[in-house]
Amino acid sequence: MKIAIALAAMLVSCSKQPVGDTPHTPTTHPKEFSPTLRAEWPPSEYSKVIGYRYEIPSLTYSAKLLYSEDGGEKGFRLHHTELAQLTRASLELAPDQVERLLRATFSAHGDTGFGGCYRPHHIFVFYGPDDVAAQAIEVCFECRDIVVAPEPPSGKPSASLKELATLCNDLGLWFTEETLSDYIQRL
Repeated sequence: MKIAIALAAMLVSCSKQPVGDTPHTPTTHPKEFSPTLRAEWPPSEYSKVIGYRYEIPSLTYSAKLLYSEDGGEKGFRLHHTELAQLTRASLELAPDQVERLLRATFSAHGDTGFGGCYRPHHIFVFYGPDDVAAQAIEVCFECRDIVVAPEPPSGKPSASLKELATLCNDLGLWFTEETLSDYIQRL
């Protein structure tokens, strides 16, 4: 009996263990949070940009996809686990769509405000060559506000919500409850 247990223990200890270095996608990142987003604006180098539309489960729930380490406006990290759980639609942007996103976000004639709700449903994540989040643009169309992470040295930009909403609609990421034309009319 002791010999059988010893042989079984040897076989188990000698068997190959699965390797944990399987490639990951942005929404199945092995860590709960990204490193602090530190890339500069405009982005100089990225492997892809993915736009996400996500749902917030209830009025009392606050999604903290861009989690500030210091409780302020600087030092954001992306919360991969929350993003994966809340995402309802996503799409990788083509280069011309990335240009549209950047023009709309850093518009000279923006119409963002400072609403009280800040319950965003859209985020655009710039992934570096290593597929790790490097920058993000989060949009709350309800209160007309955005968060750009990391915040540019010039401060928070005033984005064109009409252009951002049109881009989201073209990407198939717009809301299902309200048409784009109704939203633009309310702006």
